[in-house]
Amino acid sequence: MKIFYKLLLIPIIFAGCAVNKNIVYQPNFVAENYFLFGQEAMLQNDFDSAIQLYQKAVEADSDNIYLKETLVQALALKAYFDESANSDVIEIGKKFCEDNVNSEKIYTLMAESYRVEQQNKMAEECYRKAIKIQPTMRNLTAYYLFQQNTKPPADLKLLKKAIKLPWDNEQMVLSIAELYSKIDSVKSFEIHNRAYEKWADEASLAPLLTYYEKQGSQEKVLELIQFHIDNKRDLSEQIKTYMIGRYFLLEQYDKILENKNLCFEVGTHDILKYLFFSAVRNNDLDIGIKAGLAIEESGELTEEFTPSFYTYFADLYLNADNYNDAANYLIKADDINTIHSYIFEVDLSKDLKRKAKMYELLLQYLSISEDKSKANYLLGIFHTEFEEKKIALDYLDQLSESFINENELNLMVALAYIQNAVDIPKARSLLSDIKGMKISTNELIASLLMGTEHDSIAYSIFKEEIKTNPKPDASTFT
Repeated sequence: MKIFYKLLLIPIIFAGCAVNKNIVYQPNFVAENYFLFGQEAMLQNDFDSAIQLYQKAVEADSDNIYLKETLVQALALKAYFDESANSDVIEIGKKFCEDNVNSEKIYTLMAESYRVEQQNKMAEECYRKAIKIQPTMRNLTAYYLFQQNTKPPADLKLLKKAIKLPWDNEQMVLSIAELYSKIDSVKSFEIHNRAYEKWADEASLAPLLTYYEKQGSQEKVLELIQFHIDNKRDLSEQIKTYMIGRYFLLEQYDKILENKNLCFEVGTHDILKYLFFSAVRNNDLDIGIKAGLAIEESGELTEEFTPSFYTYFADLYLNADNYNDAANYLIKADDINTIHSYIFEVDLSKDLKRKAKMYELLLQYLSISEDKSKANYLLGIFHTEFEEKKIALDYLDQLSESFINENELNLMVALAYIQNAVDIPKARSLLSDIKGMKISTNELIASLLMGTEHDSIAYSIFKEEIKTNPKPDASTFT
């Protein structure tokens, strides 16, 4: 509850202590000078000097209520940071009240200081007097909170009376709505709705988003945020990013593309990623390229994300039949395993159009690459997939052992040699370079041959392994 008291009292204190030359009750010349010097001290956060100057202003014009209120407000501000000053608020406030100063502000601030000092009887008396002089949203709500903390349940009539007063302070209205949420969720929702209709800002929007989130109405949450944005109302980057992120999770890529200007305006790495991948999903080349370039320029590409990002970038150009740019982005992707996964992401045997595109891309990739090794490997695997054995071997034979070992391609290349030429010695040589294998080279080769037209070779290798290995892998016998 402490946070509610801060919400209630800080506006009183800071509003009262702000520099204000348009004084409601104009003091005499001497008092006014002290008052203005006090305001200057407040600007310098010199509370002690300000309090001394306000005291002199009161002494110079002892009948001016506004000066007395300002002094008590300054003391309350000091007490906000230093609770020991609450005794000064009480002492000076009592003196003014004994002099028949009838001030709602002074009684409200005294009530708060009594509350902090745990003098609950005096705090309640001051709350009652403040409300009697002038009931406000602030003092009614503060008294409600006081009751709730000291002798619950609090009198709900206080909140009912408070919410019927003029809605001049958004923060107060939202605080009351939050208090209602604990006792009457329907009333709380009604107040929040009315508050948004009146102020239409993020402060009044956020509670509604929380309400619908708790109700599980994700569509309503997104609808409200989108409505707010469409009406060109200010909104934090956090909520904008939240909306775009939710659209992405719900695969509403069209919605993200409709908000492309918002995404570029926010310009964070996360929101640009959502835009980029939405463009990829919808094959929107222009937006995808613009978002991709923005991501590149941001300098926030992580090492883990870079390879996959560039393969998606390449795919945008591929879909536009721009093979040169697509190949250039494959070069940027660099990681051979990521590129391999991209090339064979779909079953090319069932998509002949994409197969033709991929082949053209790989040829272009080979053409412009300074180091041909990666392109040779990918083309070798590509032709292996389609049983074009001689062409596959032409590419595979160009791979160096160092390239294969450095990129940990031993298993894939060994399998390709088995599939294309049943080259057992070559496969054995490649597999023997793999470190930390739990099964022997023979066992692995035989396993690769099983289920092919070379079962007899697999059997003979298994048989040899059983003779020479006293503890063959369990799969050897299955």
